[in-house]
Amino acid sequence: MPIGSNYYLWPLMIFQSPNVLWALSLLAIPIIIHLFQFKRYKQLLFSDVSLFKEVQSRSQTKNQLKHILILLTRMALIAFAVLAFARPFIPATDTNVASKTNVSIYVDNSFSMQNAGENGNLFTEALQRAFEIAESYPSETNFQLITNDLAPFQKRFLDFDGFVEALDQLSVSPSNAVGQRIVDFHASALRENETDGGVIYLISDFNEVIDANITANSNQELRLVKLIGRETSNVSIDSAWIETPVLTKGNQEKLNIRISNRGNELKTDLPFDVYLQDQLISSLILTIEPNSSIDTNIQLLLNEAGYLKGKLSIEDRPITYDNDFYFTLSVRSDISVVEISGEKADSKPFKKLFQVEGETDYQKMTSENILLDTVAKADFVILNEVEKYTSGLIAMMGAKLEEGKNVFIILPKNLASNELATLNTEFGIELGAFDSARLSVVQINLDDEVYASVFAEQPENLNLPRSGAHWVLKQKNGSSNLMSFINSDAFITRFPKGKGNLFVLSSPLSEKGNTFSQHALFVPTLYNAALLAGNASEISNTVGAVKVDLPSAALGEMLKMTANDSGTFIPTVAYDGLYLGDQINTNGFFDLLSENKKVATYAFNFVLSESNIKPIESEALTSILTENGINFRFIEKSGEQLKDEISKADLGQELWVWAVAIALLFLIIESILIKVFNR
Repeated sequence: MPIGSNYYLWPLMIFQSPNVLWALSLLAIPIIIHLFQFKRYKQLLFSDVSLFKEVQSRSQTKNQLKHILILLTRMALIAFAVLAFARPFIPATDTNVASKTNVSIYVDNSFSMQNAGENGNLFTEALQRAFEIAESYPSETNFQLITNDLAPFQKRFLDFDGFVEALDQLSVSPSNAVGQRIVDFHASALRENETDGGVIYLISDFNEVIDANITANSNQELRLVKLIGRETSNVSIDSAWIETPVLTKGNQEKLNIRISNRGNELKTDLPFDVYLQDQLISSLILTIEPNSSIDTNIQLLLNEAGYLKGKLSIEDRPITYDNDFYFTLSVRSDISVVEISGEKADSKPFKKLFQVEGETDYQKMTSENILLDTVAKADFVILNEVEKYTSGLIAMMGAKLEEGKNVFIILPKNLASNELATLNTEFGIELGAFDSARLSVVQINLDDEVYASVFAEQPENLNLPRSGAHWVLKQKNGSSNLMSFINSDAFITRFPKGKGNLFVLSSPLSEKGNTFSQHALFVPTLYNAALLAGNASEISNTVGAVKVDLPSAALGEMLKMTANDSGTFIPTVAYDGLYLGDQINTNGFFDLLSENKKVATYAFNFVLSESNIKPIESEALTSILTENGINFRFIEKSGEQLKDEISKADLGQELWVWAVAIALLFLIIESILIKVFNR
């Protein structure tokens, strides 16, 4: 029964070239020759032929046997010769052989394929193997080329020339598709092309390619071409971060860096450089133990305001994509501080602290006359003994906390019961009685980040502030006391709210006996609380991220994201960030322009999933695929041997060699019969 344009199925075997079977009609030639003997007989006269009767009877029997045997051997010779040209074989599996006319080939073009192989890097070797596989199939075969990009056009099947052209255009990509996505993509392509089943070759180092829970359809056959790199160790710059949320011009900041050795070999004498604004600011020589990471830090002097571009660079081969790490620092010329004061509030300490030219932008307003635009732009808001919390004020403070800003509340002496309820409901500040006892602060939480950089070492017999009276603050889950009285009541408490922090001073500064505003700790407490305003600085993003944080600057309608070497695209402002889609596919710096004016700079770095280049054992792959019931086999040959291995995988046991051998055997038998009967 026919099953495809190139194959024909008999009960036990399949012919790869069934059209040749028409040559079996040549079997009529020896039959015709033997039926009609074109010999001329000469007439001889004998006086008595009686003696020839017995001889004639024996000769006729012998000649008939001779003719029949030679006829059969010649027919067998022609039949098996024709069968050899028809290329018979027994299929290896019950997979529909017609599906072999559509062959899918996955070429791993991830960064780990930069590893050195036998002939250049693994990616070059993968391209060569893909070409050899395609070349091993008949000219009528169509090919599908799949890469980690999983682009929609890769679902099309191409002829050999189109496939080779697509191979030539391939390059290493930051995309990384795990096995399940590849198999699902292949299955989807088979459905769209109305193909019942298919073979897919996976050419890869199989670093993070086959996931433990991979599944496949019963009509999919996976053929694994495993490439082995020479290098098994790689050093990568994993991350960098700044602990201070708000960076200001003129300050020194600590840049934290993590670098990993992802191999079994000790790495020594690794050059490591730090650049800021294209200037080399630090060079180190690193030694990293096998399978370990090191954390180090560099002090950066921020002499400029704006978005500062930085780069970390290490020299390590052959995997180079993770040798550079890009980051940006958003540095402000000053911090915007707004004080909203009540009627009895003392604003002199805050004015003295924050009204310093070049360091902070300090503005004061009363709770009765709030400038909404000014508060909206503030980094740090102080509610100094405000006695009435209107719905508008509550909404503004909630919004500031949600966007990551900090709010510092100094509680007044007089708070109505409804105001107490509002503070509890809106901010979770539950107040007890107002205690008029004079108390001294006896404990300070030096582990809190507010005081992390205040003391070089643990102080002894530290003189702490005193309070003339205070509100009893009830402890809540998540809150922490910065300072506490001898009776364990809180003097200053921090409540994490939204993305920011709410600081509460339980003792009014205007109350007689409160020494906090004259104490040395007043300056670092308030100033650090202001500096900690905002989210922890996101100094880098990941290539492929569909969304990034919105800049603090106001955005117009005409937005575009641009880079010097990767073109321009238009992002979209969403409620929770700046939507990029899939436009970022390379590392480096991208500027956000609003009305053609730069308002932000973003740094993007590649995902590090390909940094681990330790080879996975074939036994591990076999175990995963076997346990998940997947039809698979390894293809281990290359060059001319690859064609034979593919032929066996596709066709199973080929019989044409046996057909040739049997044809030659009948040729020999024919020669022997002729000699025997001619004696």
